[in-house]
Amino acid sequence: MAYLITDILADNNARAATFGFNSILRIGRQAAVKTGTTTDYRDNWTVGYTPELVTGVWVGNADNSAMLNLSGVDGAGPIWHDFMRQALSGKPETWFTQPPGMVRADVCVPSGLLPTPACPATRSELFLDGTVPTRPDNLYQMFDVDTRTGRLADASTPASAVQSRVFLVLPPAAQQWGKDTGLPQPPAAAQAPSSNASVAIVSPDPRTVYQITPRLPLASQTIPFRVVVSRPPAAVTFILDGQALAPVTAEPFEMWWELQPGVHTLSAEVRWPAGDTAQSEALQFTVNP
Repeated sequence: MAYLITDILADNNARAATFGFNSILRIGRQAAVKTGTTTDYRDNWTVGYTPELVTGVWVGNADNSAMLNLSGVDGAGPIWHDFMRQALSGKPETWFTQPPGMVRADVCVPSGLLPTPACPATRSELFLDGTVPTRPDNLYQMFDVDTRTGRLADASTPASAVQSRVFLVLPPAAQQWGKDTGLPQPPAAAQAPSSNASVAIVSPDPRTVYQITPRLPLASQTIPFRVVVSRPPAAVTFILDGQALAPVTAEPFEMWWELQPGVHTLSAEVRWPAGDTAQSEALQFTVNP
């Protein structure tokens, strides 16, 4: 079952207000809390704790019917909030303490690896002694940009037009998300050679098992087919069980496929504007009836 998850840390300091955490999840003292909601709104949860009390709340219908767009924050959240306030009323506020065998270290956000000169933000994290990261951050990278073109500087770029800039280089599975959210993209070379052309499927994950549910219309039970490519394509063709599906010719170069029972093999072929092509490695996933 898939979940929509919201990570929330609510406490009584200015940091909570800075991140705009929902007031329902603030109980007037230091606490940690997480909400969860099933994709069809049949269940929602709020589980949270203070140093002395752990409470979990579930909200749903006794006959397992779907609720009306009720999330964990709106459903279980107020119950958790009211119970925690009542249960802790009149008791002294306590603070989370660092357990023995833990050490603190600064890491780069969001990778959790060691900060580098290119890392713009760090935070202090707790680790079991001996498990502090040893690798430097690899998400924030420095590029020499040709300010005239916005592309990578090369041998033909005059020194006056070269500017060093830091970009967040996301892993393949997150690159489309980065584009969709408007993150500045790392500069491309002036012309990517055909030998560097590549394509990889990032959705679905290999060997994923999906389950068709009788509680929802089949037409609403779909999964995305997505790829990442080495440079902007002209068309992407997904090949499912040996049969080519209709080419996708517009961004974000993805398609949604209605679940069908069976063990399926998926690959993708990309065609670039210059006419060169590349094909991804095939992967398998399973849909249970």
